[in-house]
Formats: sequence, C-alpha cells, structure tokens
Amino acid sequence: MLTYSLQESDYLRFLLYRASESKSVLNRKKRNLIMIIVTIICLSFLLYLNNDSALILFFLVSCIVLLFTYPFYFKWRYKNFYKSYIDQNFKDRINKKTSIWIRGDVLFIESDEINQSFPINKISEVIEIQDNYFLNLFSGDYIIISRDNTNASDSFIKKLMQEMNHKYIFKDKRKWIW
Repeated sequence: MLTYSLQESDYLRFLLYRASESKSVLNRKKRNLIMIIVTIICLSFLLYLNNDSALILFFLVSCIVLLFTYPFYFKWRYKNFYKSYIDQNFKDRINKKTSIWIRGDVLFIESDEINQSFPINKISEVIEIQDNYFLNLFSGDYIIISRDNTNASDSFIKKLMQEMNHKYIFKDKRKWIW
C-alpha cells in the first residue's frame, strides 16, 4: 500500500506535462508566434511605404526580440493559467491523503473523496517524470502518484508493472522540464 498526498505542484506538473505533449497546444504556440511575426512584418512594410525608416527598424527589432522571448512568455502564461485552474478546481483535493494498493489484478484507490477499484489491465501507460508518476487509463483518465517518498513510490510502481506482465507502455520522462 502506498499512501501519499498531492500538492498544488503535483497537479501543476501534471497539467503542464499534458500541455507539453498536446499537439493542439504546440500548434497554438506556433500559430500565435506566426501571427505576431506576420503582423509586425506587415506594419513594417506599411511604414516602408511611408518612408519611415526609424519605425521600420523599431518593428523589425521588436520582431527579433519576440522570436526569442515568446517561448518564455508562452510558458509563463500557461503556468499562470493552470495555477488559477488548480485553485478553482482542485483546491478540495490538495493535501488529502490518498491510499493506493494492488490486490491480485485489481488496483484500489481510496481517499476522503473517492473509493475506486478497477482491473490493472485498464492502465495503458505508466509515465515517470522527475517528481511524479502518471498512470494513464484506457478511458483517458489519469492517476497522479507523488514521489515524495521516492522509495515507496518506486517499489509500488515496480510491483504494479510486475502484476501487469508488461502489457503497458512505460515512458521515462525524468528529464522532462516545462
């Protein structure tokens, strides 16, 4: 049995990890950057037609600065959005003790809010990042496991993977950073 409590940082890492793996988020990042660059280039062209070289230079320098700073701004914006999302939607789940254990081929999860069990063959993948494990279910739901007590978490995941008989996908993303 593994007992842990999830903190705001655990939920934040989960949401940021999911965003970093999402094609729609990456496409949105590219699309926004392209729109900014195209807008600045169009304004520069209009200023070029008016022979205003000082403003043209300003807009082109702005474009170059945006190329380098936009990825940092994008990460900052998503991080702040997810922090407020967690405050609104997960505040009741923060610091709640959760117990998870395996009996036979069934995974049990118990806390103040949930008491759930399901066959371990419903787990499609196990994702390991530096501070958490994420169990992805075939239904699309995730189970977040904190690695506060690293030895207990690691031994639980090893036991889970042994019970699953290698019928899962394991992703080692310990070097993942937002």
